[in-house]
Amino acid sequence: MTNYTDAVKLLRERRQAVAAELGQIDLAVKALGGIRTRIFKTGKRKRVFSKAGRARIAAAQRARWKKLRAAQQ
Repeated sequence: MTNYTDAVKLLRERRQAVAAELGQIDLAVKALGGIRTRIFKTGKRKRVFSKAGRARIAAAQRARWKKLRAAQQ
């Protein structure tokens, strides 16, 4: 029975040590989490065209196709 009691005691001590280490890791992640969002968030913005910009691009493409078709005939 002594071996069982000693094993449980060792496991509880190890559990406390791991819990303390996880607490430190959580603090580090929390501290670095704020930095990450400021650094990487600006680089991943999606570019969005306005409706007017898309209309100009579409009109220019239609004009290119019209010119190409006219040249083929």
